[in-house]
Amino acid sequence: MSDNKDFDDIDRILKEFEAQKAKRIEEDKSFSLDEELAPPKRSRRQREIVGEESNEASEKNDKKKKASFSKLAFLRCAVIFAVIAVSIAVGAFLGYMCEHKDIEKNNANISNYAQKYPGVEFPSGIMESQCEAYGKNQNYLGRITFPDSESAEFYSSIEQGSYAKIDTRSSVSPLSRNLVIYAGEDFFNLEAKYSTAELYQQNSPTFTLNTLFESRTCKINGVYYTNTNPEQDRDYVFPFNASQMTDDSFIQFRGKLESRFIYSTDRRIKAYDTIVSLVCDSTVFEGAKFIVVASVIPNDESKKVNQKNVKVNEDPHYPQIWYDVQNVKNTYRLSGKWYPAVETGKEKETSKQSAKDFQ
Repeated sequence: MSDNKDFDDIDRILKEFEAQKAKRIEEDKSFSLDEELAPPKRSRRQREIVGEESNEASEKNDKKKKASFSKLAFLRCAVIFAVIAVSIAVGAFLGYMCEHKDIEKNNANISNYAQKYPGVEFPSGIMESQCEAYGKNQNYLGRITFPDSESAEFYSSIEQGSYAKIDTRSSVSPLSRNLVIYAGEDFFNLEAKYSTAELYQQNSPTFTLNTLFESRTCKINGVYYTNTNPEQDRDYVFPFNASQMTDDSFIQFRGKLESRFIYSTDRRIKAYDTIVSLVCDSTVFEGAKFIVVASVIPNDESKKVNQKNVKVNEDPHYPQIWYDVQNVKNTYRLSGKWYPAVETGKEKETSKQSAKDFQ
């Protein structure tokens, strides 16, 4: 009985072995060498490292592209600036050559006048158009020309006679900030042409200033009356003939002028202007002066003027004697006595003026 049980166990074990063997063989048959092997799965850390390396590579490529673009942009800018610099240099050179030729031509023409007027030393830079008059009289400094009138010459203050002359404080070289010219009796009859806004609108709003060294267009700003005797205005004479004023004083002077103007034109005085004051005698009161003020306009400013654009001053500042003659109250009777600061000629040195400087 026992022997039969042992054989049964052996048979069972063999059958189970055979069954497992058959299953293994079946599984081996389903495996194919032609099948593509899948890559092994990476860990999370491996995936993060690969991602960082990819980003770093991308950033490096971006930086290379930006660096390349920056270099290209720099080269383009450098080329543009080089072209501009060359153009400016060429323009400056051509301008210099033209100016040099003009100077040579002018000097050659001046030498002809030097032969015509032996012993006369013509100043450097004098315009050819001024040589004839200067050759005849070395006190000659220039002329004023109104479009509707003949030109009138003006001379230095030492010239004798009734000619138009500049004030002793004024200069044409360099041109004074306020060039004061005493017109004389026959200087275009200024008062008859410009004493009112209506008269201004009927006459030329500009004139040409020709000095020995330059020719400039001037636009009239306004006109006013002043005294020359201190007793006529509470021991005060407005310093209309102040010349080389400091910038601050010139701005103050402009304000004083505008308060005195009988009318103001559309060309107001600007802080950087050079002005011309044409002074002539008047009979509105004893010793009165009538003054036409004009700005020497920059070369790039239009010469056109709108004469309709005139503003009449309803209350101009006159000397006290004018109010006395008119028998009206002086609304400016409490105003202070203004004097300018002027440049002395030394570097950055100025001097505050007073009444004694304008006696």
